[in-house]
Amino acid sequence: MADAICRLLRPLQSGTEAEILGPGLVREILYRSLCKARAPVLYSLSMHGGAFSQVARASKVIQIDCSAKIDVDQLANMARMSASAFHRAFKEITSDSPMQYLKKVRFTKARNLMVQQNMEACIGRRWGGI
Repeated sequence: MADAICRLLRPLQSGTEAEILGPGLVREILYRSLCKARAPVLYSLSMHGGAFSQVARASKVIQIDCSAKIDVDQLANMARMSASAFHRAFKEITSDSPMQYLKKVRFTKARNLMVQQNMEACIGRRWGGI
Protein backbone atom coordinates (compact mmCIF):
# COMPACT_ATOMS: atom_id res chain seq x y z
CA MET A 1 0.00 0.00 0.00
CA ALA A 2 2.73 2.47 0.97
CA ASP A 3 4.59 1.72 -2.26
CA ALA A 4 1.45 2.38 -4.32
CA ILE A 5 0.89 5.70 -2.55
CA CYS A 6 4.50 6.77 -3.18
CA ARG A 7 4.14 5.81 -6.84
CA LEU A 8 0.98 7.94 -7.00
CA LEU A 9 2.67 11.01 -5.50
CA ARG A 10 5.47 11.10 -8.10
CA PRO A 11 3.29 11.58 -11.20
CA LEU A 12 1.11 14.17 -9.44
CA GLN A 13 3.91 16.70 -10.02
CA SER A 14 3.36 16.47 -13.77
CA GLY A 15 -0.07 17.09 -15.25
CA THR A 16 0.39 14.65 -18.13
CA GLU A 17 1.75 11.83 -15.95
CA ALA A 18 -0.99 12.37 -13.39
CA GLU A 19 -3.63 12.19 -16.10
CA ILE A 20 -2.25 8.99 -17.60
CA LEU A 21 -0.90 7.08 -14.57
CA GLY A 22 -3.10 8.50 -11.79
CA PRO A 23 -6.33 6.58 -12.40
CA GLY A 24 -4.56 3.20 -12.47
CA LEU A 25 -2.63 3.95 -9.30
CA VAL A 26 -5.77 5.14 -7.52
CA ARG A 27 -7.50 1.90 -8.56
CA GLU A 28 -4.55 -0.09 -7.15
CA ILE A 29 -4.76 1.77 -3.83
CA LEU A 30 -8.50 1.17 -3.63
CA TYR A 31 -8.00 -2.51 -4.43
CA ARG A 32 -5.32 -2.87 -1.73
CA SER A 33 -7.56 -1.05 0.76
CA LEU A 34 -10.41 -3.44 0.09
CA CYS A 35 -8.13 -6.44 0.62
CA LYS A 36 -7.27 -5.43 4.19
CA ALA A 37 -9.06 -6.45 7.41
CA ARG A 38 -11.21 -3.28 7.39
CA ALA A 39 -12.58 -4.01 3.92
CA PRO A 40 -16.14 -4.70 5.14
CA VAL A 41 -16.21 -1.31 6.88
CA LEU A 42 -14.97 0.51 3.77
CA TYR A 43 -17.40 -1.39 1.57
CA SER A 44 -20.35 -0.61 3.85
CA LEU A 45 -19.43 3.07 3.95
CA SER A 46 -19.04 3.25 0.19
CA MET A 47 -22.43 1.65 -0.39
CA HIS A 48 -24.19 4.21 1.86
CA GLY A 49 -26.05 1.42 3.59
CA GLY A 50 -25.62 -0.70 6.65
CA ALA A 51 -24.85 0.18 10.22
CA PHE A 52 -21.46 1.79 9.50
CA SER A 53 -22.80 4.44 7.16
CA GLN A 54 -25.86 5.03 9.34
CA VAL A 55 -23.65 5.62 12.39
CA ALA A 56 -21.33 7.79 10.27
CA ARG A 57 -24.34 9.90 9.24
CA ALA A 58 -25.39 10.32 12.89
CA SER A 59 -21.86 11.15 14.06
CA LYS A 60 -21.64 13.79 11.33
CA VAL A 61 -24.87 15.36 12.63
CA ILE A 62 -23.38 15.41 16.13
CA GLN A 63 -20.16 17.04 14.92
CA ILE A 64 -21.93 19.67 12.83
CA ASP A 65 -24.46 20.75 15.45
CA CYS A 66 -23.10 19.56 18.79
CA SER A 67 -24.60 22.51 20.66
CA ALA A 68 -28.17 21.48 19.77
CA LYS A 69 -30.30 19.38 22.07
CA ILE A 70 -29.80 15.88 20.66
CA ASP A 71 -31.06 12.60 22.05
CA VAL A 72 -30.59 8.97 21.07
CA ASP A 73 -34.11 8.66 19.66
CA GLN A 74 -33.51 11.55 17.24
CA LEU A 75 -30.20 10.07 16.11
CA ALA A 76 -31.75 6.62 15.73
CA ASN A 77 -34.52 8.09 13.57
CA MET A 78 -31.93 9.83 11.39
CA ALA A 79 -30.11 6.52 11.02
CA ARG A 80 -33.39 4.70 10.32
CA MET A 81 -32.78 2.26 13.19
CA SER A 82 -34.48 1.44 16.45
CA ALA A 83 -32.98 3.21 19.46
CA SER A 84 -31.56 -0.02 20.92
CA ALA A 85 -30.07 -1.20 17.60
CA PHE A 86 -28.62 2.25 16.98
CA HIS A 87 -27.11 2.47 20.46
CA ARG A 88 -25.55 -0.99 20.10
CA ALA A 89 -24.17 -0.26 16.59
CA PHE A 90 -22.88 3.18 17.60
CA LYS A 91 -21.02 1.80 20.61
CA GLU A 92 -19.61 -1.08 18.57
CA ILE A 93 -18.28 1.26 15.89
CA THR A 94 -17.11 4.25 17.95
CA SER A 95 -16.40 2.54 21.32
CA ASP A 96 -18.60 5.21 22.95
CA SER A 97 -22.30 5.48 23.56
CA PRO A 98 -23.97 8.21 21.49
CA MET A 99 -24.18 10.53 24.51
CA GLN A 100 -20.54 9.89 25.51
CA TYR A 101 -19.54 10.69 21.93
CA LEU A 102 -21.62 13.90 22.00
CA LYS A 103 -19.93 14.97 25.25
CA LYS A 104 -16.47 14.28 23.80
CA VAL A 105 -17.28 16.33 20.70
CA ARG A 106 -18.57 19.21 22.86
CA PHE A 107 -15.51 19.13 25.13
CA THR A 108 -13.17 19.02 22.13
CA LYS A 109 -14.90 21.97 20.46
CA ALA A 110 -14.86 23.93 23.73
CA ARG A 111 -11.16 23.18 24.24
CA ASN A 112 -10.40 24.26 20.66
CA LEU A 113 -12.30 27.52 21.18
CA MET A 114 -10.42 28.17 24.40
CA VAL A 115 -7.07 27.59 22.71
CA GLN A 116 -7.93 29.61 19.59
CA GLN A 117 -9.35 32.55 21.52
CA ASN A 118 -6.98 32.30 24.50
CA MET A 119 -9.88 31.88 26.92
CA GLU A 120 -9.99 30.36 30.39
CA ALA A 121 -12.59 28.02 31.83
CA CYS A 122 -14.72 29.10 34.72
CA ILE A 123 -16.26 26.13 36.50
CA GLY A 124 -18.68 26.64 39.35
CA ARG A 125 -17.89 30.26 40.17
CA ARG A 126 -18.26 33.69 38.70
CA TRP A 127 -15.42 35.69 37.19
CA GLY A 128 -13.83 38.29 39.39
CA GLY A 129 -13.84 36.56 42.75
CA ILE A 130 -14.75 33.65 44.89
